[in-house]
Amino acid sequence: MSEEIQSPFAGKSILLAEDNIDSQDLMRDMLEVMQCHSDIANDGVEAVEKWKKKKYDLIIMDIQMPNMDGHQATIEIRKLEAGKSHVLILAITASVLADDRQKCFEAGMDDYLSKPVTFDIVKKKIHELFLKEGG
Repeated sequence: MSEEIQSPFAGKSILLAEDNIDSQDLMRDMLEVMQCHSDIANDGVEAVEKWKKKKYDLIIMDIQMPNMDGHQATIEIRKLEAGKSHVLILAITASVLADDRQKCFEAGMDDYLSKPVTFDIVKKKIHELFLKEGG
C-alpha cells in the first residue's frame, strides 16, 4: 500500500507571467509536480489584470515581456496593494547582470532567479519565499 506524498505547496495558487511558450510549459509542469494551481499571463498587462481578479499566493514574473515588462507590472501591483496586502513576486530572467537583480528588488520583487532554472532550484526558492512569508 503506497501513500501519496503531499507537497508542502499543495493547493498554492501561482500566477506565471511569462511570454515564452516553452518556458510556460516547463514552469507549469514543475508547478504541477509541486501540486500547485497555476494560471498563465502572457505579458505584464495580463498579469496585473489576473492579479486584480484573483488572490494568488505567488507570482512568478518574467522580466522581459511585451506590452508591459515584469518590472512595470510589479510596480503597478505594489501601487495597487497600497500596503494593505502583499503578494509574493519571484522574478525570473535570462539576464545575469547584478544591476538587473537590483532593479528587481527596487521594483518590489521579493526574490530573483536566473534562467535556465531546474526543478530543484525553483522548488527551493519557492520554499524559501513561503517560509519567509510564514505560509
